[in-house]
Amino acid sequence: MSRTRTFTEFSAEGILAAMRPDRDYRAGFIAQSLGVSSKEVRRLLDQMVESGQLRMRFDEHAREHRFLLRAAQSPQVAQARDIGRRLTEVLSNYENEMRERAALCMTVRREY
Repeated sequence: MSRTRTFTEFSAEGILAAMRPDRDYRAGFIAQSLGVSSKEVRRLLDQMVESGQLRMRFDEHAREHRFLLRAAQSPQVAQARDIGRRLTEVLSNYENEMRERAALCMTVRREY
């Protein structure tokens, strides 16, 4: 069972140190933990979003903004891409299947 970290310092570094990457936070929760007003916390969080330290998303169900840590991209994720299967064999069976299907279509077409 994961325990929530407590916010102890009202600064960008203190907030970043207490945030976990797998959770999102409301400004009101952070303000309540620090004992300051939500306006002050929201102003600081907005500055952190503008500087790229945090990410903000809107929760439609609760109708409020949530703040998340911006995940650092690992080099493997940035370079990962889908590589299709290389076809190095002769496709003779495939070609035969396509010829049979085309012939079947033509015979059905002639009957109408």
